[in-house]
Amino acid sequence: MNSIVEIDDERVEKFVTCTLACHSKVKTLLIIGSAAHGELTKYSDIDGVMLTEVSEKDVISELEEDFNELAAKRFGKSSGNEFYSPHWSLFIYPEKAFTDKSIFSEYCPLPLEFTLYNLKHNSKLVFGQDARKDISVKYNEGLIDEWLSFAPKYHLTQSEIMINNGENLRKSTYALSRAILQTARGVAWKEDKNTSSSYESIVQSMKKLEHHSTNLAEWALEKRRKDFESTIRETKSKLKPAENFLDNTLKRYVQIKRRRCPYSSQKKR
Repeated sequence: MNSIVEIDDERVEKFVTCTLACHSKVKTLLIIGSAAHGELTKYSDIDGVMLTEVSEKDVISELEEDFNELAAKRFGKSSGNEFYSPHWSLFIYPEKAFTDKSIFSEYCPLPLEFTLYNLKHNSKLVFGQDARKDISVKYNEGLIDEWLSFAPKYHLTQSEIMINNGENLRKSTYALSRAILQTARGVAWKEDKNTSSSYESIVQSMKKLEHHSTNLAEWALEKRRKDFESTIRETKSKLKPAENFLDNTLKRYVQIKRRRCPYSSQKKR
């Protein structure tokens, strides 16, 4: 019988409540990202992945819209493609998506194998059956390359645009922190075989490796802990080091050509 797993964060509990209020045929509900690691900041988004008995694509789209509407009306949460703000996103897949990669790929614009690996190892079950055991992706060093080729660069560019246009400083600092820590994730993945998406764990790997950009990663983590409080001068001073860190990481570890970033044109996943 399906049941809610014990949840120790009120924000995640509300997210689960909203999801279950919308959908009666939930097989599995996972949370991913910072929420899965207990590392939510004041401004973090909460992302969930749901498996459902429904298989029709148009019906699944309607279910996502139902969630978005209830999240806004009852909980005051926006949804969709809004980085750097405390929004909610729910991504719904047919129940066979974890065992049939062709089905999964119809719904997910991000690198297929890497995304499935993250769902298996960097998610938290909050309701239903644990379908993660059905995911058959294993670690390999190159699994992260496609994601690493576009994700940190996207956030770095957004930070530069916001800070140079005099836009929201907190959001700019958030974007920069994310760019740095995602770059650090690539180093941790390659050098320490640390596949966790926990930023705390990633920075620990940087320290262990005595990487030359450890101080930069520690700064980015500290900004998260302080809900991205900063000054224009401080954030601007980290842009060039972050760019160098990313460029050096890509040159050293990533052989594939940088792909077009899916964040700018599709719902954030």
